[in-house]
Amino acid sequence: MDSRFIDRSIGASFSTAAVLYVFLIPHFSFAVVGGLFVGILLSIFNLWMLSRLFEAFLAAKFDKKKIAYYLGLKFPVFYSLAIFVFYYGPFSLGALAIGFNFPFLVIVLKAAGRVILGERFFFQSRYSEN
Repeated sequence: MDSRFIDRSIGASFSTAAVLYVFLIPHFSFAVVGGLFVGILLSIFNLWMLSRLFEAFLAAKFDKKKIAYYLGLKFPVFYSLAIFVFYYGPFSLGALAIGFNFPFLVIVLKAAGRVILGERFFFQSRYSEN
């Protein structure tokens, strides 16, 4: 797997969430569907911040400013936003919990698909040697 796997998984999670939102909104209340969608968005934001933080931390050139930026973005901003949504949002907490786990399910399914089908069925990175 290449380094863009998480970015592609984030894109797949967002597009799947948008499709789920469109098809579930006529059948369930806004509290449930909105909670699912907001949970997915929070998880995507968290996963994006963590991937950028690990990239900055494990880079060849150790940049303390970039690491401090992502840590400052993750802890005060993300957790403040999450607490605000949990307390003041009109969303179902069960739907938020399911939505928060959804991108991780997408990652597991994408990884399982790669293992079962093999890497040969997926596009090679343009930077790969093959």
